[in-house]
Amino acid sequence: MDIISLLRSLVARLAVLQRQGGRLARLLRAKGLHHAWRYLALAFILANLKSLPMMWHFRFINGVYTHLRAPRSSSRSRITPADIGPRALFQPIIISTHTPLLECDINAHKSNSTFFSDLDISRTHLLSCLLQRGMMKARETEGVSHWAFKFILGSVCSVFRREIKPYERFEIWSRVLSWDRKWLYVISHLVQKDGARPKEYLLQPEGPRRWWWLLLLTDPISSWRRSRSHQKPKQERAQVIVDGPNAGPAPAASTAHPAIYASAISKYVVKRGRRTIPPEQVLENAGLLPPRPAAPDPEPPSSSAPASSSSSSASPAQYPAIVPGPASTSEDNGDGLLQASLLPGSASPDHSTGTETTGEPSADPWDWARVEAERQRGMELASLVADLDASHGAFTGGDGTALGEYNDLF
Repeated sequence: MDIISLLRSLVARLAVLQRQGGRLARLLRAKGLHHAWRYLALAFILANLKSLPMMWHFRFINGVYTHLRAPRSSSRSRITPADIGPRALFQPIIISTHTPLLECDINAHKSNSTFFSDLDISRTHLLSCLLQRGMMKARETEGVSHWAFKFILGSVCSVFRREIKPYERFEIWSRVLSWDRKWLYVISHLVQKDGARPKEYLLQPEGPRRWWWLLLLTDPISSWRRSRSHQKPKQERAQVIVDGPNAGPAPAASTAHPAIYASAISKYVVKRGRRTIPPEQVLENAGLLPPRPAAPDPEPPSSSAPASSSSSSASPAQYPAIVPGPASTSEDNGDGLLQASLLPGSASPDHSTGTETTGEPSADPWDWARVEAERQRGMELASLVADLDASHGAFTGGDGTALGEYNDLF
């Protein structure tokens, strides 16, 4: 009996809502606003176009097509990283995007789960740009489509630093960090819009291309937010230790660029079918590695040396050996990702020549020694991600107890 009365009351409430909805519709029609909901729905869709279903796939295809498409006319040439050579190997590629409302969480800022979809698009632009010459060469010589090459993501390690507010525009700087025998490491930085500017664009001498319709939708809000942030600059309070032998101001935890929102390191493995292609071979086919220096001539074996040493010296190892760099010894618990420079080649010791390399495009050529020094420097950060493979062993499985098991909403 209670269920029947509940259903009757529910039907009565629905009838009341229907009569009120009819009155509201007549009122809107009388005021000429009966199509207002359609315009509101259209505005909502345009404001959240980036987060609509299947939009990630369109963004991914656009990232590949932008760099692998042929020039629009035969008389128009396009600069590629292979035309520049090894100098382009460690340089970042920059994409600009924004944070729609559907990407925000309950804290009214960009949700951490949406960072990774934007990183996917940035890395797609980077790999398609750098490796286009190698994939086109394989298509011309072997008849293999560029879709036959698979770039499989092995892991992503990210560090968050600042929030990104709704409809705030930001940039993603991605570049090659290092590589070893199997993995290609890419570092990405989410940076405030116009918070850092390169001195030149190697592939765009005339400057980057702007999409006016996208700037019309999002730039007014971003410009308003930037103006308010400049009016009231945030001052970070220094942490003070009040007890113990280290009393006084605490040292700065990070020397990161002030425009960085977050940083991430990803590792890729390149496959063609079931065969794994070493990253060094991929980069060499793309025309991004300098000529390898000739191996030193083996010394003639002495008469007193055993025969085994003679045979080993006759076939020396490749020079220099591609081995993982030393493990990081920093004690900043991951803040080393934030301390990485947006541009490669910041002052650091050259492991090959004992000199220092700088990020300035000087006359110093990007020979094999300089490329290898930059690769070894990047491995100090990449080793942080490589060591995370051991985290799978921390899974306890059914050996112990659990707090409980619950269902998600869907």
